[in-house]
Amino acid sequence: IISEITPDLLTPGKSIFLNDLEATCYGILALNKISQIQTFFKPLWKSDQSDLSENLSLKPVSYVVLAMGTGLGTGLIVPTNKTSNAKFNVIPTEGGHSLITGLGSNHPLYSQEQKLIEYLSQKLWKGQHTIEFEDVCSGRGLGYVFEFLTKDDQTVKPITQANEIAERALSGCQYAKEALKIHYRFLLRNAQLLTILTQAKGVF
Repeated sequence: IISEITPDLLTPGKSIFLNDLEATCYGILALNKISQIQTFFKPLWKSDQSDLSENLSLKPVSYVVLAMGTGLGTGLIVPTNKTSNAKFNVIPTEGGHSLITGLGSNHPLYSQEQKLIEYLSQKLWKGQHTIEFEDVCSGRGLGYVFEFLTKDDQTVKPITQANEIAERALSGCQYAKEALKIHYRFLLRNAQLLTILTQAKGVF
């Protein structure tokens, strides 16, 4: 409660509020400083030149940071210059609120995706607005996607909690597996959008 925050708890002029992804970005910088990034992160793709046994460290390039939770948090880690001794700045963003970019009409997933977007637009905005990436890439978003996939199958027990959907996927439920695929497919599309927009060279 704001009224209970006293000056001795947050010293004026020496305290600052951070959003969660802003704090996450600073956490990555702290891990980089003590050469511990590889303790918490692993590369998804290995280039011919990379050696995954070596310590991972930040290069003097920009990075996009994303994390799904109650929403889709996004932030940027940006170098002050392009030299090896560059320092980094953190930029909080609201990339999760960017509008979803659709697929081309000849894409094999176009029909399913358009139906999902229309379903969520009607559910969330009475069809008056398109949806944001956060409407799919979040805990509640995963529940929405599972609901969309199972709405015509009366044999499936309705669930909305992300952890329950993940557990059901591990148990072999095809609806839950498909919901997670869609969930992460949109996350990667948001990552692609943000890396192009910011000319970032890496994603956490």
